[in-house]
Amino acid sequence: MGQIHYVTYVSRMTLKAGVTPRTLSDIMTVAQRENLVHQITGFLCFGNGYFFQYIEGEKSAIEQLFGNIQRDGRNRDVTLKSKGVIEQRLFQDWQMLMVNINNPETHEDVINAFLPMLSAGSTAAAADKFVEVMRSQYHRRSLVDFQSYSLKNVSHYGVSLRGLLKVHQHFLVVQSILLVLILISFSLFWVL
Repeated sequence: MGQIHYVTYVSRMTLKAGVTPRTLSDIMTVAQRENLVHQITGFLCFGNGYFFQYIEGEKSAIEQLFGNIQRDGRNRDVTLKSKGVIEQRLFQDWQMLMVNINNPETHEDVINAFLPMLSAGSTAAAADKFVEVMRSQYHRRSLVDFQSYSLKNVSHYGVSLRGLLKVHQHFLVVQSILLVLILISFSLFWVL
């Protein structure tokens, strides 16, 4: 096999599509089966209402899969983050590993690398950094995979408060400052 093409993207889950643990399990089952046939490897992370995916394989297979993803009604705002060519696969054994960022057992470094992907201004460099973090997890074999986690009766798509606070921390700081300024203004107004 020659060069390996890869794509990373971020998208948002659609609520109208009814994304449930069953939907996610179906995505994983189909992806693993089809990716084996088309010799595609990679991973899919989800959490706080977002998907991040890295796929690698032959150019035509990657282009077709990415086109299918863009048309899939279970996600929206599909945004290509990076693409390119590599000499060898990064995730040779993963037909499609799924990682739930909201899983309390997910490593902190994976969560911290994932969260910047949720901002509209995330870059290809942030996507590549996240792939490197996942690659280190791959080499250590230290990820809790979806199948073992899905056996637990836990929501796979819930929004974690910690995740929301990290994503929106700058917004919350600005809003707090504005609130303080408004309170000072009102107190000065009433004094005068």
